[in-house]
Amino acid sequence: MNSQVLIYSPQNQSNVQRGLYGTITLLAWAVYFYLILPLVTLLLWWLGLRGSYVQLWLPEAGFDRTLALTLPLLAVACALLLIGWAEINRLRFQNRERRSHVGDTTPDEIADALGASHLFADRLRGARVATLTLDEQAGLSGITVASELATQGPAPRPSRAPALT
Repeated sequence: MNSQVLIYSPQNQSNVQRGLYGTITLLAWAVYFYLILPLVTLLLWWLGLRGSYVQLWLPEAGFDRTLALTLPLLAVACALLLIGWAEINRLRFQNRERRSHVGDTTPDEIADALGASHLFADRLRGARVATLTLDEQAGLSGITVASELATQGPAPRPSRAPALT
C-alpha cells in the first residue's frame, strides 16, 4: 500500500473531509446497531424483560398525548437552559486570565521544603528519571537516578530533617 495515500495529521484534511468522514462513521455505527438490535431484543425477551416493558409502558397499549408533548418540551427547555448557562459563562470569563502568576521557586527553597540537602536537590533537578525512597515518617531517605540530564557523581544521601506534623 502506498504510504502517501494515508493522512496521519488531521491539519492536512479540510473541514469538509472531516465532516464527511464523521458522518460516514456515524452512519456505519447506526447500521451496526440496526443489525445487532434483533439479537439484543431476543436476549432481553429471553431474560423476561419484555413483560416488564409491557406492564410499565403499555398498560392499555394506548398513546399518551400529554407525555408525547411534555417530554420534547422538557428536552428543549433543558437544552436552552444549558446553552444559556454556557453562554453566560463564556461572556463572563472571556478576555480574562483567571490564573495568577506564581513566581519561580529557587532550588534552595525546594530542598528546604523537602527536608533534603542542597546536594540532594541538585541531584534531583539534574535527573531525567529518578526514584525517591521514603522512610516511615514519609521523609526522603534516598534517590536512585536511572537517567540523568548531565553526568554527575554518585547520589548523595538526604539530610535527616524532622518529620512535619
